[in-house]
Parts: sequence; C-alpha cells; structure tokens
Amino acid sequence: MEKVRTSRLIGKTVSDTSGKVLGTVEDVELSGGSVYLVVRTASQGSQGSPARTSQFWVSWDQVASVQDIILLKIKHEMAAPQAKICAACGYQNPTVAQFCRKCGRALV
Repeated sequence: MEKVRTSRLIGKTVSDTSGKVLGTVEDVELSGGSVYLVVRTASQGSQGSPARTSQFWVSWDQVASVQDIILLKIKHEMAAPQAKICAACGYQNPTVAQFCRKCGRALV
C-alpha cells in the first residue's frame, strides 16, 4: 500500500469487508514497531441516555485501502480486539501496549 499521511486518516470512516461501518479514525499510534489506527465507535443510547463511545485498534496490515473511507481486509468480529484498561487512570490501551498511553504506568 502507498504511504499515507496521518492527517489524511484522522476523521475517516472505517468499514469492514461486509460494508458495515465500524467507526471513525481518532488517532494513529505506533507501538512495538507497528502502526495502529485508533477507531472511535458510538452506539445509540436508549431514550434519554447519552450515546456510548468506545475505542478499538486496527493494525495497519489489516487495512485494504484508503479512499473516501478506510476499508479493512477483515470482518468486524476480528476488527475489535479487547483493550487493556489502565488500572490507574482507566484509559483504553491497545492489546499490544505494555505501558499506558495516557499516564505511562505498566499494564498488567
């Protein structure tokens, strides 16, 4: 895949191979020599309750193409690995992270 600037990725919609919209790219992170897209998802809240948001990470090798949207090579079930939650600050870190991206503490 060609080189892509970070500024071109932020805010783009992410879709899986079935065409399901998974979320929007919030950030790009480098961890352990690999590049990850941080994708923010939002689900509708019930009446009177706010929408819930969460994050998941997609490694760059799972990206099929970057055009008007970012198309993944995988289906949604594989796209959303569990995050490592920092016990100190509650930040959701990628599963490969050894230290919290927010506070720097070691993750268990």
